Amino acid sequence: MIFATRSRFFVRESALESNNGVYFATASIDCTARLWNFKRRTPLINFHHSYEVERLKFDPNCRYLATLSARRIIQLWTVEDGCSMWTIPENDSTYINCITISPDGKYIAYADEKGCIKVWDLSSRQLYSKGTAHRRAIYDLAYNADSSVIVSCAGDRLIRLWDAEKSLLPASKKGTFRKVEKSLKNLQVKIVLGGLLGFVVSAARCHIQDLIYEVHPVCIALQETYLKPTDIAKIKRYSLVRKDNENVSGRASGGVALVVSHDTPSSVITLHTNLQAVAVQVMFSNLVIVCTLYLPPSTSVNDRDLDRLVDELPTPFIIIGDFNGHSPLWSSKNTNPHERQIEEFFNTHSLYLLNNGEDTYFHQRSRTFHSLDLALCTPSLAPYFNFRVGVDLCDSDHFQIFFGPCECRF
Repeated sequence: MIFATRSRFFVRESALESNNGVYFATASIDCTARLWNFKRRTPLINFHHSYEVERLKFDPNCRYLATLSARRIIQLWTVEDGCSMWTIPENDSTYINCITISPDGKYIAYADEKGCIKVWDLSSRQLYSKGTAHRRAIYDLAYNADSSVIVSCAGDRLIRLWDAEKSLLPASKKGTFRKVEKSLKNLQVKIVLGGLLGFVVSAARCHIQDLIYEVHPVCIALQETYLKPTDIAKIKRYSLVRKDNENVSGRASGGVALVVSHDTPSSVITLHTNLQAVAVQVMFSNLVIVCTLYLPPSTSVNDRDLDRLVDELPTPFIIIGDFNGHSPLWSSKNTNPHERQIEEFFNTHSLYLLNNGEDTYFHQRSRTFHSLDLALCTPSLAPYFNFRVGVDLCDSDHFQIFFGPCECRF
């Protein structure tokens, strides 16, 4: 042991300045953060707060110290004289769990119990970026050495890497954090909320249950369910309408399903198509047909099957699905054989493409983003929904997509 001292108050956290090791700081429940000289082993400055101090962080050059008190007040103090130089304005009542400062000293980032990350520019003292990064509380944040990546860990048991330069969009613009995490492709889910339509990708039944608990969806549409006719799938207070698919070897392959809430009037639409598709009629403000569709990437699709699907769907309808098509029309950077067929499909039937150009798919091997998931609707529905890509892969390789209602009504 090099040094030991006794404090009259419980010390919550300590921070060691790693560049030259001159100072370290402690945070305690007596509403004080203390700056210590590492060599003299004596306290130099007391930073007095109105509430208990819970977290603290030095900037890389040890010019100032950032503290978190009352789990919602972040202050910056000068190390030289202990003066308070800035209090970050935070009007949200959500508790903040952690703070960090970028190694280049340009930004301070913090995360809260709702899974949101906010980044402030220290020179301009303006909110630089914000976004929802996890579905659960974030417990810690850290930058890499060159300040290009932020690492976050949260109560959803995920550790995620964020491109701090390209993905942390300015707070004045709408957008999401780009996830640069390794994930597993398994199960794709599309959802329809009460008055909302959306797409979510999930890898386990527990994710669907979390979704139901959080947003109370009217309808959940699943793709690539990998269910066999003998498999039993049940979700409390929801009915399941599904179409299973098996390959030539008898293994489950693809498959789609719609999970419909018992609390909303609905009815099944009988389809005679060869495609992997199911549809239900759901009562929102008016009756709307919701169809989920999966087009396998390695299987050719007959144009007549697509035409027959539209003929069997009463209007108005919306088709949300994984089309596995690349086209510049929906901001995909590449093209593939499905491109021309899908374009002709919605042009022939005068369908409206709701996509807004955001990427919906993360390719693990190439570490690139694409747009494979499309939302097509009859023109009468187009004014009532907007398109937004979420941030959670849910252990898959597709992002969430939400169709929020516009101010106008049916």
